[in-house]
Amino acid sequence: MSWLDFIDQDNEEVLSFYLWLQGLAEVDQELVIGRIRALRELAAAGEIDEFDEESLVPIRRDPDLYELRWNELGTLIRQYHGEPPSRPEVLVNLHLHIKRISPTSEAVTEDLQNIEISHALMRYRGGESRSWQS
Repeated sequence: MSWLDFIDQDNEEVLSFYLWLQGLAEVDQELVIGRIRALRELAAAGEIDEFDEESLVPIRRDPDLYELRWNELGTLIRQYHGEPPSRPEVLVNLHLHIKRISPTSEAVTEDLQNIEISHALMRYRGGESRSWQS
């Protein structure tokens, strides 16, 4: 299985991730990018094992979406992807962001996360309706 990138590069949260990444030392950038690629490849190959099962989580609101999780240098990174029936040979990257944590409220943290999941769902449904053409 391979990856299809359908991430909205102009999305504010995606841009925030890339700004954060650019602010790291070059060696740390390479480390983060390497870990992201490695986990994506494991997911595409169906090889995330029981020791790493917290890195791949189905989205409760929509069983077609999954969340990949990284904790890189103290920053929580999330990526949502889908496995569309129309393209069974690929996993589709839908959205990438840094998870924001409210210091005072788990409910606020959950609301912030749900906004990002909603964006991924919108990308998924829009991609399906356009046969994954940008």
